[in-house]
Amino acid sequence: GHFFPGVPQGLWLVLFTLAITALNLFGLKVTNRANFIMTAIMSAVVVWFVLVTVRALLSGVGEGTVFSLKPFYNPPKFGFAPVISATSIAVFSFLGFDGISTLAEDAHEPRRNIGRATVLVCVITGVLFVLQAYLGQLAWPDFSTYPKIETAFLDVSHRVGGATLLGAVTFILMVAGVASAVSGQASASRLLYGLGRDRILPASIFAYVSPKYSTPTFSVLMIGLVTLIGGFCFTFQLAAEAVNFGAFIGFMGVNVSVIRHYFLRVRPRDKFLRNLLLPLAGFFVCLYIFANLSATAKWIGMIWCVAGLAYLAFLTGGFRRPISMLGLDNQV
Repeated sequence: GHFFPGVPQGLWLVLFTLAITALNLFGLKVTNRANFIMTAIMSAVVVWFVLVTVRALLSGVGEGTVFSLKPFYNPPKFGFAPVISATSIAVFSFLGFDGISTLAEDAHEPRRNIGRATVLVCVITGVLFVLQAYLGQLAWPDFSTYPKIETAFLDVSHRVGGATLLGAVTFILMVAGVASAVSGQASASRLLYGLGRDRILPASIFAYVSPKYSTPTFSVLMIGLVTLIGGFCFTFQLAAEAVNFGAFIGFMGVNVSVIRHYFLRVRPRDKFLRNLLLPLAGFFVCLYIFANLSATAKWIGMIWCVAGLAYLAFLTGGFRRPISMLGLDNQV
């Protein structure tokens, strides 16, 4: 919008979806190169933003200091309900790092590197998110005065770095969106491929791999189609909450699984904090945030769950046959 305000949003959606799908169709080598270049550009602009913001704060902009607790807790402005309502957006911003696990078959030494990469991405992302939000809050203390809440970070960038930094950040937000979409489509298509290979989904479609590019062609195209439809049908807020519906159910399931396996089965007496209290706390935090999702997001999630149960009933003949990931009949 900042660069080409006359171009309809729908056209941008179609063009970006086609470009991102094409990158994923050409294989992980092309995808990885594109992601590396985009990550390098984003990192440079983040460093630029941090340096410029620190200089602006020291010159008297905003709070006029780089050290303050107000971005974390400001009693006159603090409210627990707004924090919880915004948490779904924050969680949505972090979703995706666990998608690294879906690329295990494409990774070098996956048993070692997948776990390390997942933790490393989570830590780096968390540090960068907190740092940028912290500096942005110091530079523009009164969040209620933003011209548009959707462009808050752009407004902060303009305040601390003028038109030059505004243009760079606007461009980098577009690059970040593309990079995230490329990685997300790559991960999701591999998940569909795994379901197709295990015959949970039709193998002739979802398990097909391009002999030239070694990519799950139809799975990539399916994710591209879903992305395009979702872009036209959902707002960002609703999409974030709908995705979080499934994410929080998954996170709660992981915490329960940790308790069930490591505390109830293995029962190490010296791991009470790690194997019971921490996963129990994680479960209830996720449950509380899950309960505060919008009613629309919950309806979308429930409809999706019902559709999944119906499909599972079809596969198992009305739940009369057990699911075996490698032993389903070829009828699917």
